[in-house]
Amino acid sequence: PKDAQPLFRKCAVLQMSICYFILRFMPHTSYLLHRKIIETNDVDFRAHGNQCGGGDNGVQNWELDNHICVFVQGLDIIVTIIAIICALSFLGFAIDAKNKNNNNPIIGYAVAFGAFAVLLPFAYPVQLSLYGQIPWWTCIQQRYPFQSIAVVAYIYIPTSLTFSSILFGATLLHRKVISENELGIASIIVISSCFVSCVLMQEIHLPNVSTQRVYLPCMDPSFGEEEQFWEQWVWEALDFSSHSRFVWSNIFGV
Repeated sequence: PKDAQPLFRKCAVLQMSICYFILRFMPHTSYLLHRKIIETNDVDFRAHGNQCGGGDNGVQNWELDNHICVFVQGLDIIVTIIAIICALSFLGFAIDAKNKNNNNPIIGYAVAFGAFAVLLPFAYPVQLSLYGQIPWWTCIQQRYPFQSIAVVAYIYIPTSLTFSSILFGATLLHRKVISENELGIASIIVISSCFVSCVLMQEIHLPNVSTQRVYLPCMDPSFGEEEQFWEQWVWEALDFSSHSRFVWSNIFGV
């Protein structure tokens, strides 16, 4: 239907953005982008500031001459902004859907729930856009060697598949194959199941060598310092690794 075409265009753009970050966070991509710096400088990026090209030992000079890094970071910023705008626009659709059908607002609730869920994986692209491949993402991979694999396998690929399945359900709704209630309830169940299962499974298969902290600074916040109180709070509240371990140990006894 014509009234749904703008929404499906935004969905297509968002799906392409997710696919971009699947490619962007793949270990092969990271290796290609920073292998020369590691091989020639042997730098511990945790010792440097959170800016692309920050640091000494020749890293800054190499980075200034490397236009690929600048281009990739610019592309990261553009794709991240577009994806977040698309995800936030779904909230407007959710409000409209609820207002148009007050007696049956399940679709509005499902879209709003999905919009918030799809925004969460873009926490890493936001940090990547702000701090760059070097030193931020390189530093994270030094701390967590399997973080690239974990991000792709347990965040972006499941997000892409879940998003695709919901879009397929939306086409079934427009064909009158399923009802609004069925699509709304199924969407909430699929999103919740994907999120919970990925969080739990990553902690089983890739513990310690990867992390599920949503806010992931290169260096952990210093506890006890008043000026970093809010940073510490966000860092702990969005630490899904500790939440997952709590569930495994206290509920499943693992």
